[in-house]
Amino acid sequence: MEEQESIKKAIALTRKNRYREALAIFEKIGVAKKSAAALSYHALCVAAVKKDYDRAATLCNTAAKKEFYDPEIYLNVARVCILADRRDFAFRALKKGLKLDSTHEGLLKHMKQLGIRRAPPIPFLPRDNPFNKLLGALGERVGKPKK
Repeated sequence: MEEQESIKKAIALTRKNRYREALAIFEKIGVAKKSAAALSYHALCVAAVKKDYDRAATLCNTAAKKEFYDPEIYLNVARVCILADRRDFAFRALKKGLKLDSTHEGLLKHMKQLGIRRAPPIPFLPRDNPFNKLLGALGERVGKPKK
């Protein structure tokens, strides 16, 4: 039972962004004995402290396979992706998590931080097409109030 208390403490520390302390506890316990949620928090600590994004991604994938129905895991996957500067994967993870729980505060907060882009003005043309750029810039100017 002491192990479960240590896991709870490490998760609480991770939620407070005290990654080094949490990582020490996670590594003392070992990976095999952890729940999927604990694995995802361990992955976040590995990414934040050690900058070992490959190992963190592996831990996240293991956690997501174990409990694909837990939105908290997808939040941690997204946070690891953001640390690894992979916004595209972070966005996908957040969308998966929001499909499971559309009111999850952490997922919504991170989705807002990433920013949601509007569809291009001419959807069948690529976003970087000159016409889409021009129409997008014009639409942005028209939509803003004058100072």
